[in-house]
Amino acid sequence: YLVRLLFKPSRQTSLYAQFRTENKGLNAASTASVIDYVAKVNRKSYLVYYEFSPTPVVNLKSRVQFSSYERESTQTTGYFISQDVNLTFSRFRLSTRYAIFHTDGYDTRQYAYERDVLYAFSIPAFSGRGTRVYGLLQVALLRQLDVWVKYGLTHYRKQDTIGTGLETIEGAKRADVKVQARYTF
Repeated sequence: YLVRLLFKPSRQTSLYAQFRTENKGLNAASTASVIDYVAKVNRKSYLVYYEFSPTPVVNLKSRVQFSSYERESTQTTGYFISQDVNLTFSRFRLSTRYAIFHTDGYDTRQYAYERDVLYAFSIPAFSGRGTRVYGLLQVALLRQLDVWVKYGLTHYRKQDTIGTGLETIEGAKRADVKVQARYTF
């Protein structure tokens, strides 16, 4: 089930709250017998989103989301809180975000859309404990030339490595950089 309530008192302000619940069966290993059984899984997620544009230049977005995952009698939780500040001028646009996340495990991972370079999208999954900061700058250098530069940094708390296998990163920080240029004829 999914329920979303939207409140838009003016053109500059919007607020919505969302609740989602999902019940399903999941294969579970049995320690008492050889045959696996189907365990009941209940996932709930809550979201509150607020957007405010006090001027044509400044846009602010706040997001708070929480989820719980219950399998039989074990319950895990997670949350994600973010604040976006977006500035739009005639020749450039700057999009920034600061986010905090804390989950008990991968079952309560949090997803949040991020602005990205042209023709790309980013919806990372946040699991564990940490912070995420990113900045995206779009500049119209010439009439036909646009440039995008994105820098993001994810800092995990109480982790010595990030990822697995060939994608293992030693340390608790992961940075990503994207640069894109478009020249139109």
